[in-house]
Amino acid sequence: MRLRIDKGNNPGKVILLTDMIFTIGRELDNQFVINENGVSRHHCTISRIGKEWFVEDCNSVNGVLVNGGRITRGTALQPGDRITVFNHEFVFLDDLNDNPPPRVQNADVVSGESVEKTPVPWGKLLLLVVILAMVAFLAVKVFAPEEESGEKSPAVEVLPAEEPAVTPAENILPAASESLPQSGAVAPEAGHTPPQAVASAVTVAGSVLQPAAEESSSETQQRPAFSDVILVDSDPAGAEVYLDGELQAGLTPLLIRRLSRGRHSLELRKGGYENSMRTIMVPDIQPSRPVLLRQKSGTLLLQSNPPGAHVWKERQFLGVTPVLLEDLEAGSHELTLRGPACESKKVTAEVSSARGEKLVVELQSNLGHLEVTTQPANCKVYLQGSLMGFTSELPGQSKSRPLLLKNIIAGEQHMKIEHSSGFSLSGRIQIPRDQTVQKNIILRVPTHRVLLNSGESFSGILLEQNEQGDVVLEDLGRKAERFLKPQIKEFRLLSDPEIQEVMAAARKASGKDQELSGGRGDMLSINDLRRAMLNTPAEDFNRLNLGKVYSLVGRPTMILPESKGITVVMFTTSLRCQFANLSKDEIEEMNSDQKSNVSFQGTCAGIGKDGVLLLKNCILLSEF
Repeated sequence: MRLRIDKGNNPGKVILLTDMIFTIGRELDNQFVINENGVSRHHCTISRIGKEWFVEDCNSVNGVLVNGGRITRGTALQPGDRITVFNHEFVFLDDLNDNPPPRVQNADVVSGESVEKTPVPWGKLLLLVVILAMVAFLAVKVFAPEEESGEKSPAVEVLPAEEPAVTPAENILPAASESLPQSGAVAPEAGHTPPQAVASAVTVAGSVLQPAAEESSSETQQRPAFSDVILVDSDPAGAEVYLDGELQAGLTPLLIRRLSRGRHSLELRKGGYENSMRTIMVPDIQPSRPVLLRQKSGTLLLQSNPPGAHVWKERQFLGVTPVLLEDLEAGSHELTLRGPACESKKVTAEVSSARGEKLVVELQSNLGHLEVTTQPANCKVYLQGSLMGFTSELPGQSKSRPLLLKNIIAGEQHMKIEHSSGFSLSGRIQIPRDQTVQKNIILRVPTHRVLLNSGESFSGILLEQNEQGDVVLEDLGRKAERFLKPQIKEFRLLSDPEIQEVMAAARKASGKDQELSGGRGDMLSINDLRRAMLNTPAEDFNRLNLGKVYSLVGRPTMILPESKGITVVMFTTSLRCQFANLSKDEIEEMNSDQKSNVSFQGTCAGIGKDGVLLLKNCILLSEF
C-alpha cells in the first residue's frame, strides 16, 4: 500500500508502506516528520493488522481527520481515503490505482454533522462565571496598593507596550536582560522621594506575569542572552550541520553551545544522502535517537562483516567497507570483497534508480588458533621460520604451560619446537578456520639426573615426582625406572651442555640412522632401500615397486636449486627425491651443518638408466 501527499511538504510525493507500522509526528524518531506546532510529537500511526490497514490517533492535540471527520479510535482504511494531519493531507492508495474514488463516510469517523447535539449546561456555565469573578476580585484585593492616611499615593501609569503580543502557546517569558519600557516608568510628585520598587500587574494575552525587579545596567550586561546546548547526531555519522543557514565547525555527532532561546532551523547534509531539514526549539527535550538520513536514489550502501574489506569491480577499486557507492549505473554489478584475514568473496549487487539500496556481506575468516604445550618446558615455538613464543614451566608438572597463539593463518603450517639445549623437532600441522587446534609436543630430551647412594647415576626424562620424593625417569630408549627417596642422594636438573653430552653419548652408543626414540614401525631407512636395490635387478625392482608409496627416513646429502616449484633432494648418489612447495625454513634445516634425519613419503617412479631411483610427489612427514 502507499500514501500520497496531496497537501503539505512535497505534494505529489508517494510513500511506500513497507513496514508494519508507519508513524507521523513532530518528533525525530517518526518515519514521517512534520515540523509544525500544530502537530504532536507522536501524532498518529498507520498500521497493518492482518490484511487490513488502520489509522489511529495517538492522543494528539488537533486530532486526525479521515474523509473530513475526526476519528476517536482505530479506523480501517480503504483506497481513496483522505487522512488529514493538521495542515498535511494524505491519500491512502493501493499498489494498482493512483486515483481511486472516495468512499462513503466510515462509521468510525465522527463528523460535525453526525454528532448528536447535546443540550448546553447553562447552570454549570453560570457557576463557572461566578467562580471566575470571585477569583478576579480576590486578585485585585491582594495585588492592589494600599493607600496611607494623610499621604498622597504616587501616580502609577502603565501604558500599553509596543512589543508584539506573546501567545500562550509559545509560553516564552520576557528575557530578564531586556530593560523595562519607558512607558511603564513611575512619575513621582515634587517633594516626594521615589520608591525603591513599584509592583504592578502586567497582563499579556490574558496571562498575569509578575515583572522582575529592576537591575543595574552592569548586571544586565553580564547576564548572557544565550542558554543550553544541543547534541546533533545522525545515522550514519559524518554529516555537515547547518544551523539557521550557517555551516557549523565539525561533523555529526556535534555538540553546539551558546544557543539563544527560541526556534532554530537545522539542516544535515551528507554526500549520497538526502538533506534533512527540521525546526528545533531551545530549550527542549533532546531526541533519544540520531537523525536517520535517507539514501539518494541510485546509491548502494555496501557493508561487510568484519568491516574494512576492499571493494573491487574487476580492476577498479571502489573503496573500503562500509562505503556508499554513488557512481554505479542502475542494474546488476559483480563486485569482489577482500577483507583483512578473510577469504575473497564475489557478490552481485543491484542498483535501483528509484531508491537507495543496502547490501551486507558476511566474509569468512581465514584465521585459526594454535595452543602448544611442550615436554619439557623452556622451548621456542617457530611457525614458518618465525619465532612465535616460549613455553614456560608448570610447577609440579613435566609439561609446560599452554602457549596460545591467536589469529594464525589457517591451513598447513611448518612448525618447529626447539629446546634450550639446541635439540628440536619440526613438522607440518594443519590449522582449521575459526577453531583452536591443540598440540602436545614431546621432545625426547633428558632433563634430570639422579645420583644414588650407591654412586650410580641415571639421566632421563622426568615422568613423575611425588610428595614423598620418589621420582620416575625414562631413558632415551623409552625404559622407565622408579627411584625411591631413601635411594636418592641427589636429584637435579641437567644443564644444556650436560644434555648435549648425554645425547651425544647415546647417539654414539646407538650407531644407527634411526632416531634414538626407537623404531619407526613400517618406515624404511635409506640404507635398507639401497640394499634392496643392490640385491634385485633393476628391471625386477621396477616391476615389483613401480607406483608404490614408501615412507623413508634418512639424511639428505645434496639439495639442488628449485625449478618450477620442484626441489630435488639427493639421499646418497643412488636416490633422487622430488619435493613440491618446500618452505624456506625446511630447506635451511636440510642444508644446516647439523643435519638430522628427515622423514618423508614418496611414490616410486623406478630406477633409471643412470642407476638412480626416482621418488616423485614427496612430502615431509611430521615428527609430532
